Amino acid sequence: MIFLSEDLIIEEIEKNKDEIIEFCQKIIKTDSINPPGNEANVAKIIKMLLEENNIECQYIDMGNNRANLIATLKGKESGKKKLLFNGHMDVVPIEKEELWKYPPLSATIKRKRIYGRGSADMKGPLTAMIMAMITLKRLNYPLKGALILNCVSDEEVGGALGTKYCVENFPEIRPDAIIVGEPSGMDPLPKAILIGEKGRIEVEITTHGRSCHASMPSLGTNSIEMFRKIYSNFPKLKNYIDVDPPFSEDELISMLSETFPSKEILNRIIKEQPLLQGLLDALSSFTYSCTIIKSGIKENVVPGECKALFDFRLLPGQKVEDTVRGVEKLIQDLGYEVKDSKDASDDEIYVSIKLKDQSEPSLIDNLNYEIIDILKKSYNDIYGKKSYLMLMPATTDARFFRNIGFCPQTIVFGPGAATLAHAVNEYIEIKDLINATKTYAITAARFLI
Repeated sequence: MIFLSEDLIIEEIEKNKDEIIEFCQKIIKTDSINPPGNEANVAKIIKMLLEENNIECQYIDMGNNRANLIATLKGKESGKKKLLFNGHMDVVPIEKEELWKYPPLSATIKRKRIYGRGSADMKGPLTAMIMAMITLKRLNYPLKGALILNCVSDEEVGGALGTKYCVENFPEIRPDAIIVGEPSGMDPLPKAILIGEKGRIEVEITTHGRSCHASMPSLGTNSIEMFRKIYSNFPKLKNYIDVDPPFSEDELISMLSETFPSKEILNRIIKEQPLLQGLLDALSSFTYSCTIIKSGIKENVVPGECKALFDFRLLPGQKVEDTVRGVEKLIQDLGYEVKDSKDASDDEIYVSIKLKDQSEPSLIDNLNYEIIDILKKSYNDIYGKKSYLMLMPATTDARFFRNIGFCPQTIVFGPGAATLAHAVNEYIEIKDLINATKTYAITAARFLI
């Protein structure tokens, strides 16, 4: 139900639809591909618009044309609740540009969509958050608590210079609740409110054999064969790593079924949609993928070294160190010594393991937080659909807020389809962009009243 004063919010956003669309196009056209980043180009545009609307904005210079922003719309009463909107300004590189229908940084409008790199992930959602704040300011809406906007760099390559930096260096912005604006749509379903996410570790496994001439292979130890033996035994990892999914596949289906007339209809849709079945599998299990293999120096030489890069996806509750230890124990049980390369002699046969990158999984600690209930109702009022709670198979900056206790009441919700993030011909539906602006503004109004 939309209340009378909230109608003013809806009317203001409808009146300014063209402004919202044009601003979204403007920041999509502004190059902030990471690496190298150059998010300061976007930050300056956002800062200018916020200050034109008399919103306090702190510009945080990170060097090398990189920056973060913290903008605050103060409430009418001190000591009241605070809500923070978080969104990243960087986008991933453009691959296979020749396959794009329109230039990736053109922000072309076709078929009521804005096409471009970052339109869904996440300059569209960021636009909606910015314009929601500006709408409340223009209306002088009687918020009792403060609304904070945190625009960050570096999310696409780890977040160290963005959200992580802000959390560590600006504790005074600690809010009561946070919405991270990543796209949370999954066609043909309504939008999800994401309450947790899997973690990721990047592990390099190197088999060190003994090189020799391929005409006499018995004189050496083939590092590729060593790796083949290890990788073929990876299905046994489940016996070495303690995995306790926070939600079973049946429980995830029950969460999804809230938006359907019956569970039977949902099960039929899942059977017809391999993407949905794949999502459920990923969210209820620990997964791994071998993504890169490098070995060999010449066609007639038995390789003495084979490097393989693995992408492990950890369920909430799994520990990085336990996963690495499980991999190590499996390899040892196959008869190989595991040691650091710097401790090995040149002629040793062994395996080395290197943890190259890590993002811890995270999960909200209470499914009954006020922000969840308010956002669900706001979404239903604006979109005319029911939302549902779900996990995310990838990582977001929400983990920085949840995992150190900065703000346990952190959720992820935004316009755009998650499947379009990083994709060729990425786009955002204009209707979705406008509805998300309304949803963010109404949610802030209800939470901060």
